[in-house]
Amino acid sequence: MQRYVGIAQVLLTSFSAIAVTLMAILRLPSLRRNPAGWGGRAYPLLIAACAIQFLSSAPLGMAYDNVRQYLWPLVPLQTSSRLVIPALYLQVFYFNERRFLPFVCLWKTCLLLLYGGGIAGLVWSLAGVLSGEHARMEGLAPLVVSLFVAAGGLTAALLLVAKRVGEDLEQATSQRAWSIGISVALAAGILAVHLWETFWLDLLVSVLPPAFILVVTYYVERLSFFDVLLKQASFAFLTLLITTLYFLLMPGWMRHQGLFAWSVSLWPILLVYPLFHRRLSAWIDRSWLGRRYSPAEAGKYFLDGLQGIVHEGELVATAESRLSEIFQAPASIVVDPDHPHRQNRGFGGMTAPLRQHGHVAGCIVISPRQGGSRFLSEDQTLLSALAESTSFLLENIRLREIRIEQETREQELMLSANRSQLKALRAQINPHFLFNALNTIAGLIPGQPDRADRTIERLADVFRYTLRRAEREWVRLDEEIEAVRAYLDVEQARFDDSLTVHIEISEEARDARIPSMIVQTLVENAVKHGVGAICGPGLIEIESVIRGTSLMIQVRDNGPGFDEEAIQRADQTDSHYGLRNTRDRLFGYCGADGRLRIARDQARCLTVVEIEVPAEIGMRFEGTAGDEGGGYG
Repeated sequence: MQRYVGIAQVLLTSFSAIAVTLMAILRLPSLRRNPAGWGGRAYPLLIAACAIQFLSSAPLGMAYDNVRQYLWPLVPLQTSSRLVIPALYLQVFYFNERRFLPFVCLWKTCLLLLYGGGIAGLVWSLAGVLSGEHARMEGLAPLVVSLFVAAGGLTAALLLVAKRVGEDLEQATSQRAWSIGISVALAAGILAVHLWETFWLDLLVSVLPPAFILVVTYYVERLSFFDVLLKQASFAFLTLLITTLYFLLMPGWMRHQGLFAWSVSLWPILLVYPLFHRRLSAWIDRSWLGRRYSPAEAGKYFLDGLQGIVHEGELVATAESRLSEIFQAPASIVVDPDHPHRQNRGFGGMTAPLRQHGHVAGCIVISPRQGGSRFLSEDQTLLSALAESTSFLLENIRLREIRIEQETREQELMLSANRSQLKALRAQINPHFLFNALNTIAGLIPGQPDRADRTIERLADVFRYTLRRAEREWVRLDEEIEAVRAYLDVEQARFDDSLTVHIEISEEARDARIPSMIVQTLVENAVKHGVGAICGPGLIEIESVIRGTSLMIQVRDNGPGFDEEAIQRADQTDSHYGLRNTRDRLFGYCGADGRLRIARDQARCLTVVEIEVPAEIGMRFEGTAGDEGGGYG
């Protein structure tokens, strides 16, 4: 019986060593990232001290008497960790509750006394080791017991007098109740073991530190460690148990075959360990943690439901439904970069950002579960992976929508270009313009033959520009303005100098690219529907500047004006066809960045037609807006 009792104690000690060491490995890296987390710096140091305590206790417990004498260096290590654990234990809770404690100086004094007692015992024991008096280690037992009893009692008292307030009060109350129970049990158990040295009390003391770490991890570090710790610790414990039972049940004849025979006999067990680990993890997920899907199953179920969706709204709705099914909690997807990203701590649920092109474009929010079951680190990891998949699918849908929009715009552009070509061909043989120009020239020949010659040359310039630009959609602004000047020179001759023209083009705007014949169309409308509709002198002004990233072109006339809404309602008639065609061409090339505005300057009684296009957009059409064949001579 004594043999099996010793084996059970070694098993529990080894399990505690593995669990606490695993927790130390998981927790210590976060000390640099978040030194002010739960327990401050004392909590990871407490875990490390516990790990040292159990790692040094396991070899001493498993060694035979004739071997234990060679393991004496582990005794100072074990004793040193025991001396600092009580003070670290109290400091962890003092750090968390100091804002809610009365008589803070009293608790600081108690903490200093614990540290002082531990340091004094450590110095005394090290002095004994250096002098060869190893028996001093055994004399520290009353001091260690006193420190543990004091730390457990003070911690329980500290938690009882702390008046905690805040939004996490319910969670803190539950955690505090567990911590008080563990602290009291630790103090009472160590005192009882020292007085009576019973096996069951010794086992209780061995189990309490891992229990404390599991409780704290569940309530405080659950999104970082708890499920990982639970799975790995459970696997380690069952592995120890199976291995121990294997050696206990091994036939007597095999025990005398040597280490090589033992190693070979363990091969079947080692081969099934990976499968055993996967099955154990899946069982813990389903039975203890309430997870319906493994990460692989959840990913497949999520993506299968989103296949073939081509609209953003449908994708968001389906993804929300699948996420709710996977996590057994309400889920919502917010596609808004300005949406506040809620923190997981104190929220009870989970969030994960949606990213596009390296920037946050929204987030997924998983609300808390109704049954109170908590989300753990693997849930957060799975949500982050599904958020990346959602971001990818959303970006693909948006790119697809942009591509469809571009294709639609290209089709509209082709249609607009065809209309523009038809209009340009009609302008080439416009009988009204040609008839009026020829009549004007005929009237000038008898009395003003020189002006008739100049008018003929300008008329030729107009038609030459029209012919040369009929196959080109983009030209430089100064080319277009030169053709407009020629057109207005002909019209000035027709109006017998009663038409005044002012043209002002800034230097930076001259090389800007614009759609061919777009200014010419506006000027023709100004002549036909503006100055041509009044009896007195006419005025036409053309101005172009670059404002910010946009090229602004204004054509103003002193005509009677017209109703812009009537122009927008015009369908297939020739009335104001030029303005409607101009608007369509601007939208086809520039989208929402190309605008045509019509207004009335009441102060000067002028009708203002303004065009706005991006100053750089014409550079995309370099191949169609070259300078070949420039000039009018």
